[in-house]
This record gives sequence, structure tokens and C-alpha cells, in this order.
Amino acid sequence: LIPRATSFKALRRRGRHILEQVDLTDCAGRKVAALSGGERQRAAAARALVVGPRFLLADEPFAHQDAAHARRLQSLFRAAAQKGATVIITAHKATIPDRGDIDRRWELDDGRLQEASCPSTPC
Repeated sequence: LIPRATSFKALRRRGRHILEQVDLTDCAGRKVAALSGGERQRAAAARALVVGPRFLLADEPFAHQDAAHARRLQSLFRAAAQKGATVIITAHKATIPDRGDIDRRWELDDGRLQEASCPSTPC
């Protein structure tokens, strides 16, 4: 963030804000190696989201999260998409907390990628 912010105070404010959003304020200052698997995933999401990305690719971001943290992450990804980011999430069906806001969905079937048919929009 250093090249993006005008002051160190602004950097700290942005950092604290995203840590609050992913429920990691208690982990601020700790080394990543000291975090659990789920905390590491949320820290990675925070690092990606804090810059306001135009593109976000998340591989199994909900896999090691409890239901509340998974919904929180999904909400943050949704907010990024609403701000204009292209968000691509790879996940097993069972790990997606709420599929109601997915615009398009593809599935692998016998090694072939194909768009899934949806009974209604969004799918």
C-alpha cells in the first residue's frame, strides 16, 4: 500500500479497517506462520481486498472457514464486485455459503468446463 497512500496514518487506517472486516484485528502484528489455516485465508483475502482490486481470483476461500466467516468473506467479495471488480471464485458447491448472488457459474464435468444451466437468474 505504500505507493498508494498519502500518509502512514492512512495506511494504518486502511489496514485496520480491512482487518476488522475479516475479523483479524486480534492478529495484527502476528506473523502469518502463527495463524491458523482459516486465519491465513482471511489474511490473504484482506491483502487482496485492501487495494480495491479490479480483478480478484479466490481459490477455495470458504473451505477452512466457519459459516459466519464464510458469509463475511462472501459479503466482502460481493462488495468488491459491486464496486466494479471482476470476482472469480473457485469452490466446491458445498463450500459456497450463499449462491444467490452468483452471476454466472461453470462446472467441471468429466474434465470439461461448461456453463451450468440456472433455473433462474442469478444462478
